[in-house]
Amino acid sequence: MNREYRVRPGRVFGLVVVIAFVTMAPLLPLWSAIGSTEATKWLVTVVLLALFLILSVRAGRSVTVIDADGIHIRTLSRTRHLAWSDIQDFRSAPSNRAPGQSDAPNTVTYAHTHDGRRVLLPYADDRHVDVDQEIRLLRTALRRTG
Repeated sequence: MNREYRVRPGRVFGLVVVIAFVTMAPLLPLWSAIGSTEATKWLVTVVLLALFLILSVRAGRSVTVIDADGIHIRTLSRTRHLAWSDIQDFRSAPSNRAPGQSDAPNTVTYAHTHDGRRVLLPYADDRHVDVDQEIRLLRTALRRTG
């Protein structure tokens, strides 16, 4: 079974805008501050620009991949792998979205491991897929590997 869950291309732009705001917001007070050296201003600007570029590229490359080896999850901050032998079950749950986040999913999917961990499967949510159908497919794949 090969499945891939990722953010829709149209939504990547929204993520990049948020990343731009968060990483570049400190520049206005920095550049208007009196007493900061030009070298400091340029160093911070270059570091924040690099951070923006890295996060923007990673936002577009964030993915959950299901294959014969298990589950591969790549997010903004990390990459992890779950072997099929580590997984006990898949379950859905209400997302813990903040009030007013109308574009956030209502239901998300988790892989539950034998050691009691619950691992979120990014983009395997009701904004991107039919969660119940995907859980059935994932459970079938899990039974075939066990």
